[in-house]
Amino acid sequence: MFKTIIIAGFLAAVAVPAQATLMYAVYTGVISTAYDSTGIFGSVGPLAGQAVKMTFVYDLNAGGGYNLPNISSAYGGSDNGYGNTMTATVEVAGHRETTLGTWSSQVLNRYNIGTATNQISAQSYSNGGSPFYDFVSAGVFDDSLGLPHDLTTPYSFDPTHDSYASFTYSHREGGLWHEAFGYATVTHVSISNLAPVPVPAATGMGLASLAGLLVLGLRRKAKQQLA
Repeated sequence: MFKTIIIAGFLAAVAVPAQATLMYAVYTGVISTAYDSTGIFGSVGPLAGQAVKMTFVYDLNAGGGYNLPNISSAYGGSDNGYGNTMTATVEVAGHRETTLGTWSSQVLNRYNIGTATNQISAQSYSNGGSPFYDFVSAGVFDDSLGLPHDLTTPYSFDPTHDSYASFTYSHREGGLWHEAFGYATVTHVSISNLAPVPVPAATGMGLASLAGLLVLGLRRKAKQQLA
């Protein structure tokens, strides 16, 4: 009986947490030109020829966005009054840097301008000035993609037309500027679902409820043993 109460209480406490609708857009490619002035990505000097991976994570339940016949977009940035809807991570040679998108962030899907042009792009700015300025952007243009209109349908493809990616990291620490910037050609794009994650507050409430049920069950068991 005691075990049944605990299991039922745990399921009731954590089965329906608050959720975020998270998606991620991943662009992989090869750096065409780049320079790392202070070793942010492992070594000082040019980075041309290295593989690069850019991952943009965005929450469709935060920030703003629009759904028009020719364009679907989500955007945010806590510094300009929107929720922080996007983070961008750049990986080069096993080293990772993350941009929080506090100044401006956007993901754009299927942008048509009178022709059959399709575009999937994402960008994220962190702050707009001192003590740091980070910018990550990636995009692909291709007449033959036939991208889904919405921002939630998973898909992947290898670009055959114009593609680009760029990043700039500029940090001021200890009176010194640490900078790295570069451009890359995108060779693969994927848009995927992320499993919904519990909001921390909801998780905490669930654990607190479970703890209360454990105490209640232990007291009941102790009373039965004394009786």
